[in-house]
Amino acid sequence: MLLTQIIFLPAAACLFWMLFHLLTASRTPTFWLFFVFLATTGIYLYTEACYALPQLSARALITNSLIAQLTGSSVLPLAWLYLERLKNREKNGWARMLWVILPVFLFASTGMVLAMTGREAIEDFLQLLYTQGYKAADAYAGTNVSFYYTSCIALFRCVLAAEMISFLTYVVILYRQRHFRLKDIGAFLFRGEKIPLLALQCFYAFLAALFFLSRILLLRSHFLAHPWIAPLTSVLITLLLTPLCLNALFSAEDYLSLRDIRLAFRYNYRRENKAEIQEKMIDNWLENSDEESANLLKTKLAGQIGPTVPKTGEAADRVSVAKDIFAAMSASQDEDSMLSRFENLMLKEQVFLQPQFSLKDVAERLHTNKTYVSKLVNNTFNLGFPELINTLRIDFAEQYILRHRNAKQSEIAAASGFLSVSSFNNTFKKVTGITPKVWIASKDMHL
Repeated sequence: MLLTQIIFLPAAACLFWMLFHLLTASRTPTFWLFFVFLATTGIYLYTEACYALPQLSARALITNSLIAQLTGSSVLPLAWLYLERLKNREKNGWARMLWVILPVFLFASTGMVLAMTGREAIEDFLQLLYTQGYKAADAYAGTNVSFYYTSCIALFRCVLAAEMISFLTYVVILYRQRHFRLKDIGAFLFRGEKIPLLALQCFYAFLAALFFLSRILLLRSHFLAHPWIAPLTSVLITLLLTPLCLNALFSAEDYLSLRDIRLAFRYNYRRENKAEIQEKMIDNWLENSDEESANLLKTKLAGQIGPTVPKTGEAADRVSVAKDIFAAMSASQDEDSMLSRFENLMLKEQVFLQPQFSLKDVAERLHTNKTYVSKLVNNTFNLGFPELINTLRIDFAEQYILRHRNAKQSEIAAASGFLSVSSFNNTFKKVTGITPKVWIASKDMHL
């Protein structure tokens, strides 16, 4: 039972990705082309899987044969059209749709030969072919059934093999023309580098086509003699279809990285790391945005964060754009946001008063990483993390001095989170521009 389910796994995977693309990628430039490709591939893989079943009725065999003629010969031309669309970034012309003639011809010829020979005779032949293998054709030599076998079944597999060879040759030529390199695939998988989407899809389509070809060339006798072949090829085809279908979600992009794929699932986060995910989305958007889209976003943000948004859209201004977006996003966050929890640590818990408290400690308390906390502080307060901590400590020291007029400098330094008086004095002067004694004297003059 389990082996039977595994055999139908590729067809089920095609159905899953059809629904996934329908829900998430219906506006991409290759959606309808890839959707039809998945539907056609899924139907054909289903008919192929049926031949690996222990029993199949004669009527089902004829139906499968007709469906396979139409869908099987359409799979690779559709894959070729998909890659052509990625390459040219424009709609395919009508001339490129002439491949439709081939599957229609095979389907029509099969139907005509079936009508000429007679359904019952074909049913008996297919039943023998299904149970005994291709040696069953020898018993029908010189008859209409033999003509059906030659013109439909044998021709069909020859057409598929020719299409497969042509498709594999096309991918190799395309790789050479575009100067794609196989080591780029390794850079994409193991180092997270961006590579052309076309190169990535050609690679996965090439591998899938190889296993697709092996599945076509295998006879039923092979499946009967080695029951593990059908499940193994089914798993391999499914594994190769998965990255091909996942990458097809990004057909509007010229280049793709693993980071882009991870950011595709934009709502895959917990409430405590929501701001971090959104900040990564901003970085990703800035990398791929043009001047027009940047200006449109700046105009929208101007109403939320005031007229300080720059008017230019040059690449050098991307940092300020990121800060503006981050500021607007932070201003709209709820009490569970990363910024709110950071402010709670600083203003309510006053963790900055702990002398050894570091950026790493803050990241651990917020369940994030040091890089994000550093960006959060810089984009929100326009300060580095050490500068912010020192500013908060000096502000606390000023309030402490006003409440404890007779306190010694060593006491003020310790209470404010400094390890020594000299460190306190140096930081106080750096932040305020004057020494603590001068600051105290200025306060005494106003009393």
